[in-house]
Amino acid sequence: MMIVPLSGKVSWKNPPVMTIALIVINCLIYFIIQANDKEYNSRAYEYYFKSGLARIEVGAYIVHEGLDKKDPELIGKDGQLKNDIDEERLGSYAFKMLRDDRFVFALDHERIITLDDQRYRQWKLLRTEFKNKKSLIVSEKYGFKPAEWTPVTAFTHMFLHGSFDHLLGNMVFLWLVGCVLELGCGRVLYLATYLIGGFSAVATFTVFSLLSLQSLIGASGAISALIGAYLVLYGRRKIKVFYSLGIYFDYAMVPAIVILPIWIGNEVLQFFLNKFSSVAYMAHAGGLVGGAMIGFMNLSLIKKVDTTVFDEDPKSRIPGLMEEAMYSLEKLDSSQARLKLQEILAVDPNHHTALMQLYHVEKLHPKDSQYDDAAICLMDHLSRDRTKTQELLRVYREYLSLSAHPRMGLDLLLRVGAAFIAGGIFEEAEKITILLRKKHPESKQLPRMILALAKAYMDRGDKEKAKQSIRLIIDDFPSSREASAAQSLIQDMAFS
Repeated sequence: MMIVPLSGKVSWKNPPVMTIALIVINCLIYFIIQANDKEYNSRAYEYYFKSGLARIEVGAYIVHEGLDKKDPELIGKDGQLKNDIDEERLGSYAFKMLRDDRFVFALDHERIITLDDQRYRQWKLLRTEFKNKKSLIVSEKYGFKPAEWTPVTAFTHMFLHGSFDHLLGNMVFLWLVGCVLELGCGRVLYLATYLIGGFSAVATFTVFSLLSLQSLIGASGAISALIGAYLVLYGRRKIKVFYSLGIYFDYAMVPAIVILPIWIGNEVLQFFLNKFSSVAYMAHAGGLVGGAMIGFMNLSLIKKVDTTVFDEDPKSRIPGLMEEAMYSLEKLDSSQARLKLQEILAVDPNHHTALMQLYHVEKLHPKDSQYDDAAICLMDHLSRDRTKTQELLRVYREYLSLSAHPRMGLDLLLRVGAAFIAGGIFEEAEKITILLRKKHPESKQLPRMILALAKAYMDRGDKEKAKQSIRLIIDDFPSSREASAAQSLIQDMAFS
């Protein structure tokens, strides 16, 4: 059974940087640093069986565990494994032996094949060479072994993976849960949960497999911790989950906390049902519990959790609202179209299509104040985009001709004028300067606009127009900073 939470806002304006970084690191380690692991592993175990080491150790295992009593044909009179045991049968016993933590621990510490054993010298040489070959395997060297653990391997194990499927599964879970936690708790606490969860996983694994020399690898424990924290922090909210039962899968809305006992129960059950499984179920359970504890600590002490992470992004509703608005326009239902367009603009005030369509709706009644509001909002939007100057010009002229009482404010007139100057529409820019001189002669931004107009005329080669604008600045705003700049322009024109 698989249950995957599916929620959270992910935006490239506020990307889950830490989650992406962890995924990249895990992938780079697997595809680059661990690139030769499979080859080295194959060589090591090819040596293990071909050198005769497997026969020596499997024979010792059969005798030590009393398996020869059940099958007397396995061991010869010399107390060693018979030579006629086929490779398949040998491999089967070798697999059982290597999964027996207590036996392997005792074997490795020379308690099975001892110094007084006639096979000791040969076995020691072969086993040393086998270990040397295994030491080339990155996952073997840096995986976590409870019987030989170090602080380094407690950290490195959570960035190693045994196969592409192992990596892929973990990275999918990391992305699904990690994005939510990173956005909801912040990057520092999120990374701390990942790392502490990994340590909690190996600690739990060690308690249940104290003598194990098997290498524990994978981000599963750390990711289980993220899931534990996720469920505690958002357990009271109903979230969408994907679940799979064999070939059947579906979506459902459930309280997040329901996943916690299901997850733990599944991990513990699998641990006892699959004794020789390579999956460290108790490590997963340890990580899950560790993450849950961090979640409780966050709720009670740190209190850094964003409860709006699961809220729907309002902008996701815009396409549907726009479709409804356009449908209403087709049906000539301007009132309904207006409502939908206003909903869009409440979410995104700069939505170009909505602004334009609302303007056309309100233009049907140009005497109403709603038309002025729509025109002003549209012109404000268009004036900030230099690629839409011609569209701005059309709306500006149309508005002045249709509105009963045009009411463009100072700031908007200055922005529209600046847009016209930048777009080479000097006639309208001049009209705006004349209007501003009458209505807002005290504006400190007006001389700046006239100076920009003068420079634009100079760039176009129209010296007469440039001189007129310059004289206007000097005469009307003699104490302004722009007046000094205008004097410099006159001198430049005199020498040019």
